[in-house]
Amino acid sequence: MHARRFLAALAALAALALPAQAQIFRAYLTLDGSDSNPCTLSLPCRLLPAALTAVADGGEIWMLDSANYNTGPVTVSKSVTLLAVPGALGSVVALGGDALVISTTGAVTLRNLNILPFPANANRKGVNKNGAGSLTIQDCNIVGFSAGMGAYLTGTNDVTVTRTVFRGNGLGVAAIDGPIVGISDSLFANNGQGAYGAANSASSYVRLSLNRVVARNNSSIAVGVDSQGTGTSAYLDVSESRIEGSLGAGTTGVQVYAAATATAFASVNSTVVSGTESAVVSTGAATTKVFVSGSTINGNFNGLAQYDPSILESAGNNNVRNNTNNTVGTVTNVGTM
Repeated sequence: MHARRFLAALAALAALALPAQAQIFRAYLTLDGSDSNPCTLSLPCRLLPAALTAVADGGEIWMLDSANYNTGPVTVSKSVTLLAVPGALGSVVALGGDALVISTTGAVTLRNLNILPFPANANRKGVNKNGAGSLTIQDCNIVGFSAGMGAYLTGTNDVTVTRTVFRGNGLGVAAIDGPIVGISDSLFANNGQGAYGAANSASSYVRLSLNRVVARNNSSIAVGVDSQGTGTSAYLDVSESRIEGSLGAGTTGVQVYAAATATAFASVNSTVVSGTESAVVSTGAATTKVFVSGSTINGNFNGLAQYDPSILESAGNNNVRNNTNNTVGTVTNVGTM
């Protein structure tokens, strides 16, 4: 029996045992589905809102065909996994609002999705995460929000991003006031800014960690954090990554800033930064502290740049070469311990 028919038969048998109004663990969407269906494999739905209504908290929504699966903003208010099956181009578009608004206190996973704006909606957000729950973004393309943001993450929550492309956005990832964000094996290309964390509200906190990330040809700051609110803290860790620019004015590889009433700490380890106006920038109050180790800073206009009373420390295992200015300001040479 064909695999899809076999699954449909199993789903139909399982449905017989369920109460008429019971929500299902796995809801299905297809190009020829109907939102009047129960979203089972044998009777799939067409659009995400119908599937979100049908699926149980903690369940899954499978997109089986290549298609767009929304006609307006999609609000996710329960724990759920949204995924396109391998080989299918499952798209969620921003139209009349942000593409996905995630407001649950539970856990949401986005897997193998294309998230992009409909024409004239490039000022929207691809993913707007404002709930206190966790979010995983895996194997997705979030592209084309040229006057908006790929992913806007705020509130106290944990976010994991892996194997995902952010391209052509005004800002690829923005983490504001609360989230702890880990990004790995991902690409930031041709954005205005790549990934940026900010602690603005009093006593707030943000942590941004990037591992094995490539940031290429972003026109402003590729990676950065700032902490400006009273009693705020911002943390940034960049490791085993590559940041590449085109020597354009205003291009910065890594930038870290803290106001006098705040703190910001950053480490840049085993990372290559090339082709920027300023490779690594520490600026702001003396509560800005940046440590660079095991990294290659090559072919930039400014290599390691320290401004204001901030602190920038360079370990002896860095290679800072062939920059117009290898260092700017006071760069403190330290050991690796």
